[in-house]
Amino acid sequence: IELQDYVQNFFQYALDPRNQSFKEEDHQFSYPKEYIELLRIMNDGNWILRYQKLEGLRMASTGLSKRISFKNNLDEATEVFIQHENEISAVFQTFMKEAQLYFKHSK
Repeated sequence: IELQDYVQNFFQYALDPRNQSFKEEDHQFSYPKEYIELLRIMNDGNWILRYQKLEGLRMASTGLSKRISFKNNLDEATEVFIQHENEISAVFQTFMKEAQLYFKHSK
């Protein structure tokens, strides 16, 4: 499935009020309003699809860097990624192949 279709289906499901709470045995669970609002912001800003590009990585790492309460270098993540892109990509591809095999055989 294409990422764009997956993301669209996810947000369509997650933002439907019928899917924001459920009852299991004697327990009622509802997602917090703050979580639902974050999902709306992510959907409206197209965050997930933006993460495919360096601009999205920069947006995410800079934003997180500002919200972390201690001194950090997370805002340098884009430069680190560019410097080590080949190694990061190779490790990711290996992980994905192994994950796909695992889930294919665990059904």
